[in-house]
Amino acid sequence: DRRAMLQNVYGSRGILGTGPNAKSLGDTTVALPQFDRARAAALLDSAGWTMGANGVRVKNGRPLSFRLAIPTSSAPRMRYGVLIQEQLRELGVRVELDQSDFSAFMDRNMRGLYDAALQGRASDPGRTNMNQSWTTAGFPPLGQNWIRYSNPAINAIADSLTRTADADRARQLKHRAYQLLTDEAVGVWLYDVLTVGGAHERLRTEGMRVDAWWSGVADWWIPGNERIERDRIGLRPAANP
Repeated sequence: DRRAMLQNVYGSRGILGTGPNAKSLGDTTVALPQFDRARAAALLDSAGWTMGANGVRVKNGRPLSFRLAIPTSSAPRMRYGVLIQEQLRELGVRVELDQSDFSAFMDRNMRGLYDAALQGRASDPGRTNMNQSWTTAGFPPLGQNWIRYSNPAINAIADSLTRTADADRARQLKHRAYQLLTDEAVGVWLYDVLTVGGAHERLRTEGMRVDAWWSGVADWWIPGNERIERDRIGLRPAANP
């Protein structure tokens, strides 16, 4: 229940995930599966996962259980892990929370040593950003396709995106790819991170990017006639005194 979890963690400030990319870069017309606990239970029943006496589903003597990797550096993901654990327990799925510091979490992502993981994703705004996370070219260590997802159809769409100069065609291709990724349930798009920042009006924030505001910090400057004493410490001379 993504909406209930969003409300629990972020309250009224939360933004529900809309697909494989953040809402600002993605496609809000992607059709996401609706929350339906009864249908989820029926699907598990039909797949042979029957409820055991201890409340955990079993198939051929094997319990339905997996470990969920979570970085302890992320308070929202820590809270989401507990909520996911509770919701899946109601369906007869046992989830063990596998919490580790960020460096260990990323190392295991790189090596694929996890069952499932609460991952955060940030994509470039360009039309070829799909290559980062969803194509075979994005397998670690070259990209961020941590789950090693491989689909010839996605690879072909990504290739077509690099070859087209038609904006409408690019949007159509991306929509097809995002819908395919959603339909194949390669991930559950939980929420978009709402980053709120502030900068003093004296700062000239040159070249601020919507996807990575921090990338140009080294180029920010303060006009000489607006600087106070603390501004002069460690700052290189302004381009425009």
